[in-house]
Amino acid sequence: MVLDLRPNSQGTSAFDPENTLQVCTDTNVSRAPVPPTVVKPPPFFPSGCAIWVNPLWFLSLVISIDCALLVILIQQWAQRYVRVTTQPPGHTPHRRARVLAFFFEGVGKFHVPWVSEVLMSNLHLSTCPFFAGLLVLLFNIVHPAFRPLVWFPVLALVAYIWIKILRIFRPNSPYYTPLSSTIWFLYTGVPCAIFKALSCVCCGGRCFDGLKKYYYNRLFDGVGNTVERIALQLPSEIDFRVLQSTFDALEEDGARSRFFAAIPGFFSTHVEIPQEHLPDEFRIKFRKAMDGFLDRTFSSNSISESVRCDQLIICLSATHVVLGPDGVTQTLQHILNERWRGMLQSIEMAQSLGRWGNGTNCDSQFTHYVRRIVTQIVVGVRGRDNRWISLTRDEFGVPDRVLLDNIAHGDSALLSLLIHMTRQAFRSGFWTPSILGTLTQFDMCNTLPELQHEFCALWNEIVREAWRGGANCTAVNILREIHHAYIGLHQGTDALSAHTFYYNPVLAQPQSYRTCNIPSHRSD
Repeated sequence: MVLDLRPNSQGTSAFDPENTLQVCTDTNVSRAPVPPTVVKPPPFFPSGCAIWVNPLWFLSLVISIDCALLVILIQQWAQRYVRVTTQPPGHTPHRRARVLAFFFEGVGKFHVPWVSEVLMSNLHLSTCPFFAGLLVLLFNIVHPAFRPLVWFPVLALVAYIWIKILRIFRPNSPYYTPLSSTIWFLYTGVPCAIFKALSCVCCGGRCFDGLKKYYYNRLFDGVGNTVERIALQLPSEIDFRVLQSTFDALEEDGARSRFFAAIPGFFSTHVEIPQEHLPDEFRIKFRKAMDGFLDRTFSSNSISESVRCDQLIICLSATHVVLGPDGVTQTLQHILNERWRGMLQSIEMAQSLGRWGNGTNCDSQFTHYVRRIVTQIVVGVRGRDNRWISLTRDEFGVPDRVLLDNIAHGDSALLSLLIHMTRQAFRSGFWTPSILGTLTQFDMCNTLPELQHEFCALWNEIVREAWRGGANCTAVNILREIHHAYIGLHQGTDALSAHTFYYNPVLAQPQSYRTCNIPSHRSD
């Protein structure tokens, strides 16, 4: 195409022979003698197609070469930056940090990100003159091929322009071009200037204050801050979609543990989704995943006891947030029903549950279940050492001496604890339901005689108070809970049957209970 911009030497040299041949072959016409002058060819004028196509294609070529050179330079700059900022291992961290900070400031001061943006813009720009020159060439030389081929660059241009302006109307669009930021600046900056000018001259400057402030904030926020602000103003349904998509992507127990641990903070600081708005399908999947995670945790022999305790507390807190109090109650009932073996033999588990039950984020309605679990651990644990004494003291407030004096004599420490808690409940009229009944789950005959006598004396005192108080009084309710201990010590007498159901109406009647009249059980 460059040859079309200057005369063709072959065409000029062929001009004279052609004229001579034409004169010689025409013999029918008489001519005057040819003057001895030289006939010149017509002046050369390049075609309009060549005038347009060549500059456009040369411009595209020059821009492309410049982009290639700039890419090589940026790569060299990046390599030098990494080489300079990566100090040898022998250098101190302070020295390495100062060098890195020094060069990082240079990156911002000399606008390296802006240079990269210009590179991408020029690379995109180089395609425009190339396609423009191609269309001009096809239109002038191969006109039949112009119509079917013109649609591709036209559609590509329309799509490119649409991508540029799409982020204005859809800020969450993932599509981006180097000039999108410029389009955003024009879209927000021009209206901002217009409304600012109008607010100064119209209606006292108040009619356009709202629009001026709107475009002003969007102009200086930029695309990134605007997207973040819009995302934070979206309804809470998007938070649930984030939660569900993350939950569905979990496969390993380590990832599930981190997910469960993050749920309370996620809901308390970012999400306002009422529990009743969570779909039942998600709640069922969450319950199943939680139970399976705990099953694997407590069935594995490679997981330490402290990690098991931490995982249980994490699961309880996450269940409270997602499934509500009913979900937590179900998990605590699984523990009481010994779904996970060995849990009711762990003092560390009791301590962890006690701390969780006394925490500020724990619902008070779980206190009953937590105390029952801790009580079962206190009664069922085999190794009654200093940790056991510490747990019992902290949970029930019993003095250390009461336990230390009896811990070496079978189940005497448990009987002393039962006497202490029963006397405290009888005098105060307040206790956690089922706690006293749980404390009776030991062998009464494997205790010291003096403690047995003390228990019978306390039993007689409560029975007499029950006779005076009538049905369903505090004394009757206490007797209902501790009657298994009395039966264990008075087998073969007229005591109640050990198989009497707790909610049997017989146990609500004061006349169902008798005082201990066995002389050997009297402390005097």
